[in-house]
Amino acid sequence: RRIEELADIAHASIKRITGKYASKNGDLEIGYSEGMLFFELLVVNDNAHTGEAEGELVLKGNTALFSSKEPECELAFKFSDKEVTLTQKGGCGMGLNVTATGLYKSMTEANARLVIGKVGDSMESLFYAKSETIYKKYCDAGVEENSGNIICKARNRSGEDSSHIVHIFSGEYGGADGMLPPLSVAKKFTILSTN
Repeated sequence: RRIEELADIAHASIKRITGKYASKNGDLEIGYSEGMLFFELLVVNDNAHTGEAEGELVLKGNTALFSSKEPECELAFKFSDKEVTLTQKGGCGMGLNVTATGLYKSMTEANARLVIGKVGDSMESLFYAKSETIYKKYCDAGVEENSGNIICKARNRSGEDSSHIVHIFSGEYGGADGMLPPLSVAKKFTILSTN
């Protein structure tokens, strides 16, 4: 029982840090799939030189670490409320004068300010719940790292459909993987993130 509780706490911590982040010069995505925490990073400096890195992370408390010998690289991701402080040691295969070091803010937070609905809101409180037809038009079953979740196109505060922002809803459903639950079940799902 205690092991299950610790596993639940660890899973909740991982869900809290996964998502997309952005700095002045870079985009960072933290993902979790098949028991592995990973990152993808793209940085562009003021002279248009670029750098990319990706790999598996080891999570210790509120810090995730990545290291490699070829190229020599150490990246430390320190998570705090809705942001990541990234520190780079070594070249990490980045371009000339490119560094990933900096503060990356959650895109979920930035996106959430643009659309109707925020993390924790139930689907029942949003327009998707008006009818099964509207729900099926806007929402799809999540796949891969979003398996078991529902992904719905968001609506801007102006009332227009967003062209690129989605809400990811999380909840309990005993149906087949990859199947969209009926609206009667989906209404109880709540927004996990806005991407």
